[in-house]
Amino acid sequence: MGCRASCCRIAALAGHPERGEALVRRIEASLAANAAPPGAPVAALVWQSGGIVPGEGTLIVDLLRRTGFANAAAARGLGQADVLPLEALIAAPPALILSASHGAGEDERMLGHPALAALGGVRREPLDPSLLWCGGPTIIRAADRLGAVRRSL
Repeated sequence: MGCRASCCRIAALAGHPERGEALVRRIEASLAANAAPPGAPVAALVWQSGGIVPGEGTLIVDLLRRTGFANAAAARGLGQADVLPLEALIAAPPALILSASHGAGEDERMLGHPALAALGGVRREPLDPSLLWCGGPTIIRAADRLGAVRRSL
């Protein structure tokens, strides 16, 4: 079941089918406003606590593509919940590292590591981990965040 169908079904079960349709319209508007610009996608890695990366078929990877990024984990042959150690990341860094950790201190530790700071041409940005897992209204926030990062490159 796709996002549209899921949103509408849940809203109908809750007794408010009109809210499901309204949410779908908001999601579609956000995806359109943050659609990938022309040109090649930017290699991006969503790097979670412990070096965990998302795999193909996940919501966040779909949103990466829709907003103009290519999943750098898949390019390395990594799948859902595989681990990418810091050393491997440094050996072949993507253009963008999105740190999805559980707190500002952890973001600072992951993204502010001296080895990452020494890499030229690699952008590092935090990404709220709550944007990785759930569909529905979260899609809007995730697309808006990824779109803002993409436009800032």
